[in-house]
Amino acid sequence: MHHTESDFPSENDSAQVGRYLEAWITGRPLGDVRAMAFVAESGLVQSALALLGKDDIAIVPAGSDIRGFPGKTVEYLGRFVDVGDEMTIDGRSIEMQDYLMVKF
Repeated sequence: MHHTESDFPSENDSAQVGRYLEAWITGRPLGDVRAMAFVAESGLVQSALALLGKDDIAIVPAGSDIRGFPGKTVEYLGRFVDVGDEMTIDGRSIEMQDYLMVKF
């Protein structure tokens, strides 16, 4: 989660990040969130953020330039594109499984 007061999440921030992750993974809506977006590459962050607003959440690679984005951000380490990829958010690791990969 993007922090303004500290680089370390409080327990409330950690719980909120967990709530966001659960909603993103399950597809369940959050009443206070209009849209959630996962950005796979740091080079696409600004383009993705331009489509989102203050009631949205962006899941972005750690260290991404998020200046000017009025919504919430959750930063991740790692990669989450191909089967076997793993990303870590706020101490939680998620691995891409083959049953999660659906081609459209």
